[in-house]
Amino acid sequence: MGGHFMSLSPLRPSLPYVPGWKFTVQSHLPPPPFTATQRQRGYTGQELEDLWQLGPAEFCAQYPPLLGEMGSEKINLEIIDLLKVKEPCNSQTFTVKVNQGNFPPHSGKVVAKLYDPLYYDDADNWKSPCRIQDEKYSRETHAYSVLSEFQGSRIPYMYGSYSLDIPIENSNKVRTVRLILLEYIPGVDMQTAAPSDFDQETRQEIMKNIIEFESTVFFKDIILQDNHPRNIILPKGDPKRTVLIDFADVAFNRRFEDRYFPHPDFLLPGQYISPLLRWRTKKTAFSNWIDWEWRPWLKAQFAHTSSTITPEIREVFGPSSDSEDSDDSD
Repeated sequence: MGGHFMSLSPLRPSLPYVPGWKFTVQSHLPPPPFTATQRQRGYTGQELEDLWQLGPAEFCAQYPPLLGEMGSEKINLEIIDLLKVKEPCNSQTFTVKVNQGNFPPHSGKVVAKLYDPLYYDDADNWKSPCRIQDEKYSRETHAYSVLSEFQGSRIPYMYGSYSLDIPIENSNKVRTVRLILLEYIPGVDMQTAAPSDFDQETRQEIMKNIIEFESTVFFKDIILQDNHPRNIILPKGDPKRTVLIDFADVAFNRRFEDRYFPHPDFLLPGQYISPLLRWRTKKTAFSNWIDWEWRPWLKAQFAHTSSTITPEIREVFGPSSDSEDSDDSD
């Protein structure tokens, strides 16, 4: 049972994503990223009626993804290993073999990430999964574009965005699923990794990298609303390096989706904000990686940014790390 309605899980067909499954995708140009005011607020009455009359699979066919623009490139793929394939889940990810020439342009494995509404987590199933996946796909592809200079270093390469048609069992209809192809980063995510396996110096370097990149992304007016250990990979053989792998829930133009601000520019878009302000409290999600005094360390690492803090910035973002009027953790 989830949200206001019965779970859709018993009505869904089995997941088609198994090793050896072969399929063809076609290049696709995504629609512009959703803004805070475009967010899906709930099923319409007609959508609810269609959902229970058609069932979840044909509902997805009835309400396909936003159009965007189809391209001419077609690629044949075959699933190799499953990374995160389950029902329900916000996305389905697995490595694929690309049966086409010299693709990808960079060596290594390729990850397919699918925004499949049929198997979306319906814990909040008062929202249409079709529109939610439109939102995630449009935002993540746009984020990779804005952050293109960091592809291959701080984030994976994104090789392209695509569309896939999947036949519906016992029907002559197909449902459409959007996806992206990404560089595979061998390593372990920080949620799975044991902090005790890393000495303090290494953990401090990891946290410094996380803070530096998050601050750079924020400078580009992108808010990482899911900046969590599960979305940060520590690459094999280079544990001090961090790679961020999920941008489906970012917010653009420094506009949080669930908070009221008196005007659109309240968070001062376009201005660099020192970590001394935005990271002055120790983030709870990373607390098991941190066994040192947070504020003195933060001040020592980012003292060179203090000159960027203007009275206007301080008024919006509060005291810096050397102030005594805020808690040590969020």
